[in-house]
Amino acid sequence: MNEDNETKYFTKTLLLEAINAAKREGRRCIIPKDLIMACDDDFIFVVHRAYFHNKHEMRLSLAIDFTPQIHMIDVGMTRYNSLPVSRTDRFGNILFENVETTTKKRPYGAGREFEEKFRIKPLRKFNFRKMVLDAYESKCCICDVGAPLVAAHIVPVAKGGRDTIDNGILLCKNHDHLFEFGQIQITPDGEIICENDSLCSVDKMRYPYASHLYPLPDNFRRKIELLNQK
Repeated sequence: MNEDNETKYFTKTLLLEAINAAKREGRRCIIPKDLIMACDDDFIFVVHRAYFHNKHEMRLSLAIDFTPQIHMIDVGMTRYNSLPVSRTDRFGNILFENVETTTKKRPYGAGREFEEKFRIKPLRKFNFRKMVLDAYESKCCICDVGAPLVAAHIVPVAKGGRDTIDNGILLCKNHDHLFEFGQIQITPDGEIICENDSLCSVDKMRYPYASHLYPLPDNFRRKIELLNQK
């Protein structure tokens, strides 16, 4: 029986390389480079959480010693799979991967940077945004802000969500981001659950003007299930 616990991590050099690549590849989440430059050269950046953000992309959460918040970076699957791994044995000793092993996992060896630009983008029905805007009368269903607005899928398209009004809600940019990553959740009966009370001042979402435009409760249930799987 293998009792070792494995954890992926970045060295300072590897993380700076990943940041540069994320910028070139147009990825959404990128850690500020100056934050990493301020760290010691031998600092180890542990990947505390990793989940599939897109089919060919991982979103990684890292803790940086002198900052209180968790920082996130998006990387391609090749980069993620080539990261070094540490192991904690049953005696509590942390064993870091040797450089030779890490180098063998990289597509072009040590010192050669690489980029991944493969993208699969689902096509949306052209009228999805208009349907959602009309249903919610061009106001965020949480805070009533009128712009900028996002016609958000409750169940993400990448997880089989449909471009139908019962899988859409209208959110301002801030609440869209919080809803996407689960910091704000909406229950099947429309109740709003927040990680922090400062993120939301209402207890229930505002529904469309007509009941046939209401979001499907099962879609909110599925959204919560997907968040719990991460």
